[in-house]
Amino acid sequence: MPFVQSYLCSFTNPCYETPTTGDDTAKINSDGRKQSLIVTIARGIAEMYVAIGSEPIKWANLSNSIISLVDIFAHFTPHAFQKPIPLVSFFNSTKEAVGFFKSTLNINDELSVNLSHARITPLYALEIIGKWLKFTLANNINMEYEELLEIFNTLRSFQNDQVIRKFISFLSIVDFSNYTSVINAIHCGNNPYDQSSHEGKSIPDATTTAAYNVDRDKIYDFLRRLTPRHSGQHKKKQFCGLIPIHSERNCSFLEGAALSQLMPLINGYILLAPASPTVDAFAEKMSVPLRWASLLQSSIIDFNRLAPPLQDALFESKLRPASQNIIQLLKLLEKSGILSSNFVAFLSSALSDMFNLSSHSSSLLMRVRFITLKLEEILQCFSFDRFVVVSNEEEMIDRALCLMDHKQYMAGIVFLQINENSTNFPPVITYKIRYPPDYIDSTRDLMDSFGRQISRDNYLIDLKYLTSGFSFLQEAIDKILIENATGRKYSTGLFAQQEPYKCAEIDKYDFKLYHCIN
Repeated sequence: MPFVQSYLCSFTNPCYETPTTGDDTAKINSDGRKQSLIVTIARGIAEMYVAIGSEPIKWANLSNSIISLVDIFAHFTPHAFQKPIPLVSFFNSTKEAVGFFKSTLNINDELSVNLSHARITPLYALEIIGKWLKFTLANNINMEYEELLEIFNTLRSFQNDQVIRKFISFLSIVDFSNYTSVINAIHCGNNPYDQSSHEGKSIPDATTTAAYNVDRDKIYDFLRRLTPRHSGQHKKKQFCGLIPIHSERNCSFLEGAALSQLMPLINGYILLAPASPTVDAFAEKMSVPLRWASLLQSSIIDFNRLAPPLQDALFESKLRPASQNIIQLLKLLEKSGILSSNFVAFLSSALSDMFNLSSHSSSLLMRVRFITLKLEEILQCFSFDRFVVVSNEEEMIDRALCLMDHKQYMAGIVFLQINENSTNFPPVITYKIRYPPDYIDSTRDLMDSFGRQISRDNYLIDLKYLTSGFSFLQEAIDKILIENATGRKYSTGLFAQQEPYKCAEIDKYDFKLYHCIN
């Protein structure tokens, strides 16, 4: 989560007086910015799972109450909400009703009988609604007042549940039908793909940088010709040694020149050396998060395939007639002044489309599928089987040069105090991270030139150690090494943000005036 928050918000957001993480901001400034939509949803779902696991009976009662209400509303007749109820139905017999009105109102027998046959429309009291249900249901469902009261009490107990209120309040801010709104929410309110926000920026010494890149590429090409790279082709599939080259993928969201630079970071291999039982076990631990991501990708693909028939099943279920009857009830409550017109219009519109056929794009699962199809398109560009153990550093260099030709090399990790027979890491371990030169900051200069007066805020150029994932890879390595040494797991992660980010204050004080005064 810290990695996702840093990548989506802290590298691309303008400078703020408070951090962009909700956890820290809540302590510093209550008006601070929210977290990324992805982080908030993930945490909200995790908190909900924790709540369900800690109080399973409470949440089971909620589920049963919702199912019972759906079953009740699904069995209403078309005119159930307009059908009045005789007052006599609230008593065990007509005689008991007449006696009650006669003694309570002190009226004669004839008036008491007429009053007992009077009819009312139930809108306000739970007890009246309970009797009304028994009177108007097309099929006779045995629902006692106490049972109905228990259902409403269960639903009322969740009205102020902090987990649900927090989750719903955040989602209500985002307009999921608006692409820009979703992108802004993902990036904490700042759209990094909005070109208008980058107008007026210039990178100094562009000519010098271009000339340097040309010379560097010539050197790389010379080394590639000089180095005996083992690349081959078997059954029309390319390999670098035994490492298969991924086929070209249609990544529409990486069409821009700047974003295409990120391809090795999401699709490139991470090589480890030297080959040994210890490094194999290390690679296995490093692969765990990517396996969860691969499971997520598979689940999204399965959902996109099953969503249409599932939506049609919802249409055929009791949810469809129940939603239509609830709409009728909402309109009656609106007429009586119990509910506002805006709320009824919003809820009625949602319910009218929610359980429709899959051919309707506004139906529940089709709305969700619209988003998950976009996620599937993005995730197909990612490779989740990325860690490969090679025999030694020399082989790593050979494979890396070959993979770089295909933009499929991200990093190499070399452990120095390890041999092919090592089964454990030594107490003191030294390792190297070998990154492609384009994805780390240049070490040509020790400091900025005096002529550079703009902020170093271009995250693709000035923050390469963070943007390209070098620092986060280092943090992941250290985390596993610490766990191996201590036998304890740590859930903390690296969070990085340049502070003050995008805040450049240029001091234009003319120091020559100071010398003139002296």
